[in-house]
Amino acid sequence: MIAPPDATGTGFQPPWLVSSSGNPAPSDSRARRSLVDKPLYIRTLRNDAEKIAQLARTDIDVSLPSCPGWTLSSLVAHLGSIYAEVAKNITEGHGQDVVQSLEDLGLPSDIHAWFAAKCEASARPAGVTAWFAEAASRLIDIFEQSDPGQPAWTWFAPQQNVGFWMRRMANETSIHRWDGQTAFGKAEPIDAHLAADGIDEMLTVYAPQNCRPQSTLDGRGETYRFRRSDGAGESTVRFQERDTQVGPQAGDPDVVITGTASDLVLFLWHRISDENLAVSGDSSLVSRYFELLPPD
Repeated sequence: MIAPPDATGTGFQPPWLVSSSGNPAPSDSRARRSLVDKPLYIRTLRNDAEKIAQLARTDIDVSLPSCPGWTLSSLVAHLGSIYAEVAKNITEGHGQDVVQSLEDLGLPSDIHAWFAAKCEASARPAGVTAWFAEAASRLIDIFEQSDPGQPAWTWFAPQQNVGFWMRRMANETSIHRWDGQTAFGKAEPIDAHLAADGIDEMLTVYAPQNCRPQSTLDGRGETYRFRRSDGAGESTVRFQERDTQVGPQAGDPDVVITGTASDLVLFLWHRISDENLAVSGDSSLVSRYFELLPPD
């Protein structure tokens, strides 16, 4: 998952419980074709992971403005453990989720001790950044040697293959690279092609399963259109009672939110406000969007 496991700073939730949904995925028609290909996923994942490692070497204790309660150290722990979890499930899972505890991750002893201490800064080993870089490199090697259609356990029942994780890890890492860079000043935008894919993944896979169940509100037909300003593409989302409809069948929008693909995906992940976007129609519905799909 992208969201901080504990944005309040009250405690660091075990990261191996953060990368997968606690809700069983329904078998439905939401398994969609990715908008980009394996080479782009791998290239952006490698580039963004390297940039995060470079930031961590600069100041691993810097606070992240976009993730209240988190430092770059929290981010490194979160992502590094997810890389280890995904790698384990691809290489050893045989279609099953084999990571149920900290011990299952097979972490180096010093990293294991750090996680057991809830990733407290005082317990952090000197080699944590090197461990993160190695975890990213190993996962990328696995992706390079795997076919996207290769079976693998995922938390999304309609897509049980390695391609799901290629997409998920590239999109997750891009958002967190932005989080890290923001702590040092202006962050680079997310690659436009990957961001467009991230919009689709968020709206059709992640949000309906992981965010919508967290809301107690029923939809009243609120319809949103997200439109790119830097290329072709738009997505329409309609909330009707507990149902979330995405696509042309969603109907005419009540509000249209326009921006670059990077800004739109950052908005959907609650990283930037609508002040960075052009809003037309019923602007009062913008805040309600995150009441219907609470940030995860």
